[in-house]
Amino acid sequence: MDQRRTLRFQEIVGRGGFGTVYRATLTSGGGFRKDVAVKVLHQQGSASAQVAERLRDEARLLGLVRHRALPSVDGLSWVGGRWALITEYVYGVSLLSATRRERLPLGVVLEIGAEVASALHAAYHNPGPDGEPLCLIHRDVKPANIQLTPAGEVKLLDLGIARAEYDGREAETTQILLGSVTYMSPERLELDSGPASDVYALAVTLAEVVTARKLGRTSAHPDRHAEHVDAALGKLRGWLEDPAAEGFEALLRDMLAYDVDDRPSAKEVERRCRQLRQIADPPFLPDWAEEHVEAAREPLAPGDDPLLGRTVPIEDAPPDAPEPGSGIPLRRIALIAVLAGLLIGGAILGSIIAVLLLVPPAQRAAPEGPQPALTVDPGAVVGAPGGALGSGGALEGQPTSPERLVPGSGSPRRVEGAPPGEGAPPGEGAPSGEGAPPGEGAPPGEGAPPG
Repeated sequence: MDQRRTLRFQEIVGRGGFGTVYRATLTSGGGFRKDVAVKVLHQQGSASAQVAERLRDEARLLGLVRHRALPSVDGLSWVGGRWALITEYVYGVSLLSATRRERLPLGVVLEIGAEVASALHAAYHNPGPDGEPLCLIHRDVKPANIQLTPAGEVKLLDLGIARAEYDGREAETTQILLGSVTYMSPERLELDSGPASDVYALAVTLAEVVTARKLGRTSAHPDRHAEHVDAALGKLRGWLEDPAAEGFEALLRDMLAYDVDDRPSAKEVERRCRQLRQIADPPFLPDWAEEHVEAAREPLAPGDDPLLGRTVPIEDAPPDAPEPGSGIPLRRIALIAVLAGLLIGGAILGSIIAVLLLVPPAQRAAPEGPQPALTVDPGAVVGAPGGALGSGGALEGQPTSPERLVPGSGSPRRVEGAPPGEGAPPGEGAPSGEGAPPGEGAPPGEGAPPG
């Protein structure tokens, strides 16, 4: 046991089905102290081991990618008899919570978009341990996972479901549908993700925070997707009166293209955002953040938590601790699993729906006869069975007819389901939580830790 490193748990900044996120004070040898974010898993066993795999992957990925918009990591540790991921604490507010009060000015949104796009470019192109590009795909870009500080810093959080091409990854994600359905590009619904999928999700995010309206889910059919984009961007025009509005709409249209080859790269998105920022109206991000971020923070009530106020040593895991990777091998199970839902910064962190197939497509024999489609509630926020974490059902105001997903079939990705989702105006079909903020209507709670 390392007696020189302790954690004093100060406050809860996020809760979820698999764990709690705290702000804690880390004290190291020599009396050095700093605030950190600590994700502590609730339980042990095979399920916890699988979640711990994702935590360890997240720690390794954050250690491999260096960028100002990505949080630093201390590591995966054994704290109070449970696995815990210790990362940089980012004081501030998520974009989800920031837009509960008001929509963001276009110039501010362009600066945020440039920073996130720069982080996505670095994550994909930075070299891994073997010197080759890491090819890291975030797979859950959304307002809840973008944090703003009062100084105007931007942090892209939650690499727990990211995919990268390096040998050290433990959690199996090759055949899993991960992320938040609202922000998924058409190809994501066929278990096909790439850097263009992150660009698509960023476009949805930027459109939502500049209007404070949901953009809605797309259709998998090219024609319906085009209609959806036209309708969504048509509504956008009425909200924006800015010299950069026309260029911003054109950028979003390119980022939302059905064909991945037609979307700009993250690097190109960054360049165009910075170019448009030069002609956009004030305010600038640092000035806006100084005035608005602190006011938007709404800390969670402490509740009855045994760790709050305690000082706990960071220990070596005991021999009987469930090691990440020691759970049931994921490739041997066919299941629909929900993993690692953590409430963070007033939103669902790492909300995941996992549609796991027995073997990769290359090893899978053609099925005999028609196969049943996997069903996802189109109104659900993936991350808990049936909807928002703890809700047990579809989001309020959302359609409840199921959307049938046919992974890898080559057939249309949306069949026999509800019509393409539309952006809901404030108070009309919006997720629960003060009108229609972008995101999933999670309860407030700020001071979001990274990841």
